[in-house]
Amino acid sequence: MDGCLEFFVGMSGSISTASNFVATLVLTRGEDFVRRLGEQNIRIYPVTARALANLMIAGEVVLSPTIYNSHVEASAAQGAPLLVRQLP
Repeated sequence: MDGCLEFFVGMSGSISTASNFVATLVLTRGEDFVRRLGEQNIRIYPVTARALANLMIAGEVVLSPTIYNSHVEASAAQGAPLLVRQLP
């Protein structure tokens, strides 16, 4: 992970969001990828994905793999500086 993003990557600690994300990564990328990802300094926020999107709008979080497209689209339509990028 890029060192400049080290403290700005956040993930929702919501049980359903986090478990869906990790399970999807295990199925699509494999356990080794998930273990390496776990070694990164990703901050877990005890909030929902919507609340995490709000933290991104406020500039407290720069990158999150656990917010939903619908949150980004609704917020961007109201002028928020958010966009979705697919994982390569």
